[in-house]
Amino acid sequence: MNRIIRRKSEYKKSIWPGGTTTELLIWPEKALYEERNFIYRISTATVNLPTSTFTSLSSYWRELMILDGEIELFHESASRRREVKLSAFEQDSFSGAETTTSYGQCTDFNLIYTPTYTGSLSLIKPEEKYEIEKGADYFYYSLVEEMQIRFSDGQTAVLGKGDSLFLQAVDQMTIQPVANTYSSSDIIAIEAKISNIKR
Repeated sequence: MNRIIRRKSEYKKSIWPGGTTTELLIWPEKALYEERNFIYRISTATVNLPTSTFTSLSSYWRELMILDGEIELFHESASRRREVKLSAFEQDSFSGAETTTSYGQCTDFNLIYTPTYTGSLSLIKPEEKYEIEKGADYFYYSLVEEMQIRFSDGQTAVLGKGDSLFLQAVDQMTIQPVANTYSSSDIIAIEAKISNIKR
């Protein structure tokens, strides 16, 4: 199992038509978002314009969670039309092939993955214990000034706000996140879980 900590200063930032995006993780590591040769990608993005059209990603599925602000999404494909309103920590799941238009301004957290994988986003609360599934990949994004992730094997990872922990091909274990600093929210991190359907 690989355990990789990335600091906020290490991320790759770029511009998209509706605002800015920060690439937190791309897998495989040498893949390029522009070439669409990645298996999965995790990022945050700001939506600065009142109306924006999401980038088309026809070969991928998307999980999107709002970190702050509010947004209304309109999804359209050949077979259906759907709209959803989202505020902080609410999420939506949709095909990257759909034409998606957003109304409102926000910061969001994104997981994009190929159909050979499954993905999910979860909210992490302090002091609770979480079971880690063997063989899956996990990514934790800290929302507080300082937190620890304690592993059942005795190891500990310390993250600052905006830092992340990537667990690749994990063993079966339990983790317990702990906030080292006061937070007005009971949510201290976002978890992204990615699993290969064929494993």
